[in-house]
Amino acid sequence: MDIETSSDPTLLLPDYSTISDSNFTQMLLTLMPNIMNRNEFMELLNHKEILIFIRELTKLVNRFNYSQLQHEQWSYYYNLGMTEGIWNGRVSKKMADANSMCYTYGRSKNLIKQRLDKYKLQYKKAQEAINEHMKKAPISIDMQNLTTMINNLINKHQNQLRLELERRKTMLRLDTEEHRPVENIAAGEDKVRFYNKVAKKEKQKLITITDKLKKNNTNSDMFKQLMEAIEAREKHMIERADYITQQKLKSFFDEAPASHDTSINQAGVGANQN
Repeated sequence: MDIETSSDPTLLLPDYSTISDSNFTQMLLTLMPNIMNRNEFMELLNHKEILIFIRELTKLVNRFNYSQLQHEQWSYYYNLGMTEGIWNGRVSKKMADANSMCYTYGRSKNLIKQRLDKYKLQYKKAQEAINEHMKKAPISIDMQNLTTMINNLINKHQNQLRLELERRKTMLRLDTEEHRPVENIAAGEDKVRFYNKVAKKEKQKLITITDKLKKNNTNSDMFKQLMEAIEAREKHMIERADYITQQKLKSFFDEAPASHDTSINQAGVGANQN
């Protein structure tokens, strides 16, 4: 499975109920501690009730570990939101298409809290189920060694799941860092359009008043001066909005990290001078 495109992390979760008894036994044997006697352990696994107990315990621990991983994942999202203000956001579809990105990003605060509560409850219930199941443990089983084997087995099989969740953490931050400059640019462009609209509206209003006064044979020299003033103001408003946008762009590119090639070249220059 391509974990880069997996939308459902449970697809990466092993399902031990679908594994045959013989294959499950072999999995355990490959992870058996050296201090355990292999033949004695195999003899235990030949007892159906013991094998059923171990398989059920493995499923419970698998579910518990998954819930914990998910709770850690959503805790990360929550802490990122609280410390860096990274929640959910969106840009216009037009801006998203122009920049080859998705128009939404991040996770909402409400959704994160819901997921935190969900997985916290899940792993608590899973822990309770494990505790209840352990009460049924056969006396002949060394539970310390058995739990070590089960944990090693699950950690091995959940490796892809952990990698996928780590990838999602990284992508959340990268998506946010990619979208924020676009949001700032879009905001600057909105200001330009707003000032343009206001200036044109005021200019049109003055033209209407001037036309009415001209019809009444009123001296329009004063209004000619006002027209020049409003045109000057229109130009100033547009220049002001454009300056704000340019400063946002300049700030963004000034803060961008230097490229790897630039760093190498600078290091090379220094080396040559020595």
